[in-house]
Amino acid sequence: MLQSLALEDPHHPPLYYLMARFWCECFGDSVAVIRRLSASISLLAFPLIYLLCRSLFASPLVAEVAVAIIAVSPFHILYAREARPYSLWIVTILLSSWLLLRNLSLVPCHVEEKPGFLRKISVKLRDISSRNPVSGGLSLWLYAGSLAVSFYTFLLSGLVALAHGIYLVAVNLWRMKVRRHCPGLPADWSRGTAGYLVALVAALVMFSPWMLAVSRNWSRVETTTAWTGDKMPLFSLLKIWAANISRLFFDINFDSESHTELYAIVPILISLGLVAWSIYFLIRHTPPPVWLFVVILMAVGSLSLIIPDLIWGGRRSSISRYLIPCYLAIEIAVAYFTAAQLETLNQRRQNPIISIFALILIAGIVSGAVIAHSDTWWIKKNSHHNPVVAEVINQMPNSLLISSNYRYNFGEILSLSHLLAPQVRLLLLQEPNFPQIPSEFSNILVFNPSPNLIAAIKSNPKYRIKHFQQPKLRLWQGTIDN
Repeated sequence: MLQSLALEDPHHPPLYYLMARFWCECFGDSVAVIRRLSASISLLAFPLIYLLCRSLFASPLVAEVAVAIIAVSPFHILYAREARPYSLWIVTILLSSWLLLRNLSLVPCHVEEKPGFLRKISVKLRDISSRNPVSGGLSLWLYAGSLAVSFYTFLLSGLVALAHGIYLVAVNLWRMKVRRHCPGLPADWSRGTAGYLVALVAALVMFSPWMLAVSRNWSRVETTTAWTGDKMPLFSLLKIWAANISRLFFDINFDSESHTELYAIVPILISLGLVAWSIYFLIRHTPPPVWLFVVILMAVGSLSLIIPDLIWGGRRSSISRYLIPCYLAIEIAVAYFTAAQLETLNQRRQNPIISIFALILIAGIVSGAVIAHSDTWWIKKNSHHNPVVAEVINQMPNSLLISSNYRYNFGEILSLSHLLAPQVRLLLLQEPNFPQIPSEFSNILVFNPSPNLIAAIKSNPKYRIKHFQQPKLRLWQGTIDN
């Protein structure tokens, strides 16, 4: 398995797939059993988001609201049902972020209120080096281990590590400005940054075997991820960005590639307004060491994908799973806004805020119920129409389905194989090889053929091929002239 991943899909680190193999050996390899692994892993997100919010805000209520939000979030429900590594990535992001904050201690420091940057500063940072050296060292190595696990889960974990480093630099700069107002602040907090660098180097050393595999097979990485560079109109990107944020709270399978429906505009606008106000409220009412963590994680996780798309073109920022660090930060900001209002407003004025929180929960529960009774969802992207494709093929007697190794076809065929009737036969081609098509089949279908495969079929006078009735199915129908 390791060799196959390293050669064919080096951009997919092996941890989740090794866990899935062990899981299948223990519990079986049915689709439902395999998906239970992701569902089981996703449960770890609840205690970790709780611990992270407790460390960040020192408020049980914020932590409880955050748990409630991700528990009903349709985005998290969807990935908890997927036999893919993204539930594990969510867990590792939360774990490494919590362990980073454990290396910092937030303690009171009441400062005279000043305008601008120094407004409402109420915390200071104590370096981990001031704690017990044994517990400090253990915490540091636990953080290094969590980074390594995250790297072995998904390559974009590097953005999370980068966000952590930028956060430490930003907090150091803040500390230098306010030190005169907090005379008890340690003179040398840079050791905390040094500890981060040591942990990062240790994590990279642990990850170096797979980094070597990626570098040796970089051409394969470029080939298999080339589709992320396909250009997309700016308006389409904007529409997808807005829809993806809305899907954190409400999702009834709005297809961002289709024309925007009225029923989708309302929840999108509500979600965008809630998120924007929550971020503003967080920055306005928490000290820099708190809001900087959330904002930097959000900014690094999104801008690192948005900027390349805007400069060179591409659709990287439209892929929701790539933006998981940003979305977790958004959910934390919304949790703080909701909890802060619930905690501070008087009973008469709480009702609208309680209504907002109830609306978030109801929207998530309704979305989850719809997801549970659906055969497919937008998250499937290329596989979205596979149930219809399988239904069409199964209705054709004595049929042969042909496909090749073009782009992601083998994964699509693997998905289709669970839906096809037993009598359907498959012919899988390794391009540019093109063998003779057996003539004993009544119906010959070609799934998502490459331009080269279409040209090869048309160049043979014996064969004819035409697009099927529904272009979205990516299905072509072929005939053989006797």
